[in-house]
Amino acid sequence: MLELAVQYNTLVVEDDPYGDLYFGEPPPPSLLALTDTVPGSRDLLAHCGSLSKVLSPGLRVGWLIAQPELLAKATMCKQFSDAHTSTFAQATAAQYLKAGRMPATLANVRKVYAERAKAMGDALKRELGDAIEFEQPGGGLFFWARLTGANGGPKDAGEFAKRAIEQGVAFVPGVPFYAANPDVSTFRLSFATADVAKIEEGVKRLGQALSK
Repeated sequence: MLELAVQYNTLVVEDDPYGDLYFGEPPPPSLLALTDTVPGSRDLLAHCGSLSKVLSPGLRVGWLIAQPELLAKATMCKQFSDAHTSTFAQATAAQYLKAGRMPATLANVRKVYAERAKAMGDALKRELGDAIEFEQPGGGLFFWARLTGANGGPKDAGEFAKRAIEQGVAFVPGVPFYAANPDVSTFRLSFATADVAKIEEGVKRLGQALSK
């Protein structure tokens, strides 16, 4: 991809808020890390990250690594949007990182999220069976699933979401994530903020919604 960016002089935006949230083996190197191996590619890459996903959702601090000209324009857009990110939040993040506590925090959240992801995957197989398809995530905060319509079950995630809400559980239908030609059977489930017991109860309620 970086070689093609150089060949066609095309900017590549790497949005990487979840790269540090892996559960087993580390993922492949980021494009940012690979720019050293492709001459000229660093000038054509904009790399974005965030502490909101790996440290604290309320710490709305992110970053953009890019060429000065692009950074200047991004800064102007940011200033027109909300002036600037909270100075207090930035100072807090800077002190936390300076203290060297981030590696231990990442090790802990990887362990917690891996446990929750496994619990959700097992529960989905048990409660929904072949009514959905999904790949067990190797990191991040979410499952991406697809309704199959098996055994007369729903195929429209929007309709399924309404049934789920009636059972006291919610998820995000997949349609808003598509730029065009959305797959209405897709949806996203989060395991980030619920413990294992709540995950199992929530998926059980999804199973009940499936049969309504």
